[in-house]
Amino acid sequence: SFQGHRKDIFTGVYCSKTAWDKAAQRVKNAVKGAPQANQRLERWLFECSEHFNALRYSGKVFFLRDLVQRMKGKEDLPPTIIAYLDHKAKELKMRVGVDITKATLQKYLRCSRYLEEFLKTKYGRPDLNISAITETTINDYFYYLRVVKGNSHNTCVKCVKSLKTVLMHAIKNGMLKTDPFLNVKLS
Repeated sequence: SFQGHRKDIFTGVYCSKTAWDKAAQRVKNAVKGAPQANQRLERWLFECSEHFNALRYSGKVFFLRDLVQRMKGKEDLPPTIIAYLDHKAKELKMRVGVDITKATLQKYLRCSRYLEEFLKTKYGRPDLNISAITETTINDYFYYLRVVKGNSHNTCVKCVKSLKTVLMHAIKNGMLKTDPFLNVKLS
């Protein structure tokens, strides 16, 4: 268990209830195949500890599901901002005609395109790790929209607010340690 949550995970080691030493948390030594089973369990426990420490010392917020994913070998690479926005765009496309309009989707896609252009201009690359987005990044993006792209103040505010709306999920899930929009003044 971790942070008050528990998750069972398949280790590949099986034994009957009578063969399990609950106090020692291992297969009883008298059981046939116990040394091999216990060795596999110890190796698995060591790997679990290694993955836990890697997450703990990464400096990022993590949850039990993240540890389980790593144990299963399904660790995701740190998400990048453009990849995250592309994923959200696919979600929005499915909502067109349900609770958003096609025009709203087009505005979102335009703001995403502007962000990608901004990243290429400012950082010389088309994408950044989502955790690298800071208050400074947001302010620089606003400046880029206003001065370089020549958008009106209201258009710039709408683009930044659109980005904020989409990134709130990332903020709530700990992909961003702090809310980069917290001290950004858009008025």
